[in-house]
Amino acid sequence: MTTVRKDFELAIRLEDGDKGTKNLFSLLSEQSIRVRCYSSYNDWDQLVILAIVDDPKHIQSVLQAAGYSCQLEDVIIISLPSYRPGIIASFGWLLSQSGINILCSHLANIVPDGFCVVFKTTNNQQAVQVLNAAICTPLFSGEYGSSHAATEEIHV
Repeated sequence: MTTVRKDFELAIRLEDGDKGTKNLFSLLSEQSIRVRCYSSYNDWDQLVILAIVDDPKHIQSVLQAAGYSCQLEDVIIISLPSYRPGIIASFGWLLSQSGINILCSHLANIVPDGFCVVFKTTNNQQAVQVLNAAICTPLFSGEYGSSHAATEEIHV
């Protein structure tokens, strides 16, 4: 079943590239921290890891205590049972038709759970409502639809 919810993403800044990434993931492993999905990009002289984790506020404090620079950012997570080409564009189109701009997005494969699409938008609260309503329509029927609406989960 497809679900849409608000959550937090950790933006972790690493100044020492590959060594910092190795050390970060070693720390996460040692602490038994489950990383549900992540992506990365270079921001001039720093590598930025965007991670969705269980209990993000606690993990932020663990990372900061270990000397990492990180911040929590509000995001929307769409969990999909499988991937279909063009599905992310469809979600983007729905949001744009509702006047919601996408600031960034990424897709992650979460075996065996399926796929996860992460969106950061100009209005996450409204985006959750728009997407929850849409996943019950014929556009998202079959493997993406649901006979009952997804619930909005807000972690605070």
